[in-house]
This record gives sequence, C-alpha cells and structure tokens, in this order.
Amino acid sequence: MNQQLNEPKQFMIAGKDVVSCKYKPENKGKRYFTFKSLPGKSNKKKFFDDAFNWFSVYVPNRHEEKIKFQLQSCHYNINNNRAAILGFFKNLKRLKSHHFDNWSFSKFYRFKKEMDLEELRSDPAIKTLIKLGKLEILTA
Repeated sequence: MNQQLNEPKQFMIAGKDVVSCKYKPENKGKRYFTFKSLPGKSNKKKFFDDAFNWFSVYVPNRHEEKIKFQLQSCHYNINNNRAAILGFFKNLKRLKSHHFDNWSFSKFYRFKKEMDLEELRSDPAIKTLIKLGKLEILTA
C-alpha cells in the first residue's frame, strides 16, 4: 500500500477536465502532468503527497461553484473544476518549504460548515483520506 502511495501520479489534461491515468514515463508534454513525490521528510512533501492522493480521486460537486482552501493566513476560493485545482497545486509547489511548516492538507482543505455529515462521508475523496488515516471526522 505504501509503495502505491509513493508511485508517481499522472493526469491527462483535456480542456477543463483532468483525468487520472496510470503512470507511463512516455506520457509527456502539455497534455500530461506527472506528480513525483518530493524527496526527504519535509512538511511540504507530506502536504503534496496528501494533496495529490486527494486530487486523484476528487470528483467536483456540480452544486458548488468554488472550493475553499487556506494556507497559513491566505484564503483561496478556486473554481470547482479539476483543471483549476491542478493549476493551483502546480503554482503552490513553487513555494518554499517553510510555507508548509505546521500545516497539513486537512487544514488546507476547508469544508463548508453547512455540508451534511452524510454527504461529507460519501465523498470519494474524503473516503480515501479517512481510509489512509489522513482525515478524521469528529461529531459533536
């Protein structure tokens, strides 16, 4: 299982849609994006490993126009489509490692408070993060 998590993740870009695909080294060019895990044990590495594990199974909710993210004190409202989110992650990768200190992907991905708990648990991306032990849903 750990080996599968550390495998490079590859995405095919088709206009506004981004599709996860099996990693093939010959898939290159502007139609493909490959995420290879960063070296070392930094918070930035852990953040992007979690982010791309989430992104590889994420299905946008058609009822929500924007998706909310937060990194330190910066709040982002990104269009809720896979191409926009992938572009945002590509830009975030350029940040230096200290921006990710004391920060995790679960803090970064902010859920709407009015989202129904069952709807949240049924989200395939959330299911994956819970299964991997990266996210825990607490109830009052």
